[in-house]
Amino acid sequence: MEGKVELHCHSDGVVDPAMLRDLSRGGENFEATAKELENAYPVTSLERWSETYEGALRGFWRPTAERTKLVARAQRERWREQEVRYAELFVSRILGAVPEGEPLREWFRALAQDLSSPAGYPEVSIVLCVSRSKVTQHVQRIVDLARAGLIAGVALAGDERACLIRDLQAALERIRATGIGIEIHAGEVGGPESVRDALDYGRPDRLGHGIGAFEDRGLVERIAREQVHLEFCPTSNLRLGVIPAIQELPVKLALDAGVSFSINTDDPGVFQCSLTSELNLVREAFGLSESDMDRVLLNSFRAGFGPQRAHQGR
Repeated sequence: MEGKVELHCHSDGVVDPAMLRDLSRGGENFEATAKELENAYPVTSLERWSETYEGALRGFWRPTAERTKLVARAQRERWREQEVRYAELFVSRILGAVPEGEPLREWFRALAQDLSSPAGYPEVSIVLCVSRSKVTQHVQRIVDLARAGLIAGVALAGDERACLIRDLQAALERIRATGIGIEIHAGEVGGPESVRDALDYGRPDRLGHGIGAFEDRGLVERIAREQVHLEFCPTSNLRLGVIPAIQELPVKLALDAGVSFSINTDDPGVFQCSLTSELNLVREAFGLSESDMDRVLLNSFRAGFGPQRAHQGR
């Protein structure tokens, strides 16, 4: 398959010192922030992520609405440089930063325009990323954006052990009725029970990470049978201790079980990686052939929430 595909990349995790210095050429000076951010690496735990990486960028994210569009454009260019064909950007922080109604719709229209590439690629779809704990609070805004055609999907992030999908079932049914894609982060820090909760009560198209599912063979068979796509994020899982070594990423198990999966960066600015480096890491670690990689990329594209979703009649 021609071109790379990325389905799991958070807008608030793409910033790194090099991006800040590139953005400084636009008129604002982010050099001090870039120097502070350099001291945040390596990020090897959620605690260090919060204390150092997010701490260094706390001032940068104000004003949130404008800075989010700024980094989105920069990430689009990085995807273009890596010859990415299709990508999805998980956009966070916005529901609390822009007034609901027409101002929020207009912000998403402007973001879509910013993400349209003059080169024709990559094609970038917007996925609204919301914390599990805030889905019910924001469900009407999500539904409004979906009905206006301004988001391709919604991703549920946050602590999978503290907030069960079972308790969000009604809100998710309202979102599903709009026809957009649903992604749920599960099986990252939680085990099979977290994945089962997501499948039973959220009925997602995709699972973010999904590593915990591979502790239960029957659950893996169910994922394959129900055609739920998994978004693997190798370096993220390695750095945060989800897997002890790259060889423990269940790539071979997924291939053997017929599970559709993609390779993603999660937060490339946090984990100092790129989509190209992640694909190379997996290819070399597991000795994947070109046909294996083509299969992964094709399955990734088919699992996208963009125009290909409507074309496949989901």
